[in-house]
Amino acid sequence: MINSTYAPKKVSDFEANKLNFNGIGLSLVCTAAAESTLDHIIADDHLITGGRIVLQNATYGDYFNIEVVDVMNVMGYGAGLVLNRFFTNYKVPEGNNSFAIESLYPAKLYAGLYLRIRYVNTGIVDSKFSINYFLHKVLI
Repeated sequence: MINSTYAPKKVSDFEANKLNFNGIGLSLVCTAAAESTLDHIIADDHLITGGRIVLQNATYGDYFNIEVVDVMNVMGYGAGLVLNRFFTNYKVPEGNNSFAIESLYPAKLYAGLYLRIRYVNTGIVDSKFSINYFLHKVLI
């Protein structure tokens, strides 16, 4: 749904008849000694409560940011504006790892906004970054 009104303040307030779990998995090959970026458009209004990260060949010092970006000026504050950062310079463990990142309260993502992953690889080999977002499509 677009222009939804449902906005619970915490996960414990979720109502099944107003949401549909809509997890989305994305992957990014991260070039050695460079920043790699992946944008994903949100087609319908969603709530986000976190995700699960999977890393391969991470180097000590690597980090990522997850941002909500208004690429197309949907909100009217300017194209390309970063509206929110869920993680800023979040350091990752070295090697191959998997871990969850979760919040006790949801953030609302409006249709037309983008979730952006920015991964900075500090090593000398390419690494892989995957995320399974915990998204909940708003139905009302």
